[in-house]
Amino acid sequence: MLGRDGQPASLTQRSALHDWHQAHGAVFKPVAGQQMVACYDQGDREPHALATLGLVDLSLWPRRGYRGPGVEHWLSPRLALPSGVNQARQTERGDWVLRTGAFEYWWLSSLAGASAGQLPEEPAERPADGVYDLNIANSHALIALSGEEAPACLAGPCALDLRPDRFGPACLAQTQVAGINVQILRLHALAAPVFLLFCESSLALYLWESLLLAGRDLGAVAAGTDALEAQLTRARPDSEDGS
Repeated sequence: MLGRDGQPASLTQRSALHDWHQAHGAVFKPVAGQQMVACYDQGDREPHALATLGLVDLSLWPRRGYRGPGVEHWLSPRLALPSGVNQARQTERGDWVLRTGAFEYWWLSSLAGASAGQLPEEPAERPADGVYDLNIANSHALIALSGEEAPACLAGPCALDLRPDRFGPACLAQTQVAGINVQILRLHALAAPVFLLFCESSLALYLWESLLLAGRDLGAVAAGTDALEAQLTRARPDSEDGS
């Protein structure tokens, strides 16, 4: 389908959770070029909720994935890469780089600040020995779980011990939550813990509802990107590798 300028018209993506959001009073607004949940009907409660226990759907947030034998050589002039598999590193501009395999990297745009939602242009030329795109923006949903009760919420459904002394800022792991495979990253945040959970898009609704159920007695609520951005603006920047 062509737009008025004769170029292919861009199609707005929809999160796998879009229908759930609509059914629960979500207010959408353009964020990072997509219609994302800004808040729900109880938007005035959301900053407090995220300090206690809140979930935010970030499935449409800009990110890229790359795999191949030449990927490290290709990316290293532009990005400070994690030194080992299952490590994460935050760049000076606030992006996150996750090393999810020996020859695989995920690149997530900054979630707050001037560069939020913007990924720089990738290097122009691919190396001859191969770098291949991973369509992680479509293949994987992304859910943020925030608040002082987040480790307690995950204690039951997650196979890992996520207490701060065991799983600190910038830690990355491949594990299971509610019986499904996830990548989980803990962000740097001063106000309260913030975890990012990546799962297959087809399982996003199951994970979302499982987390709400696991956190029901802890006060879990759904929140939007407005409250999360406000919380992460207070985050402490750090570019060290996770351990």
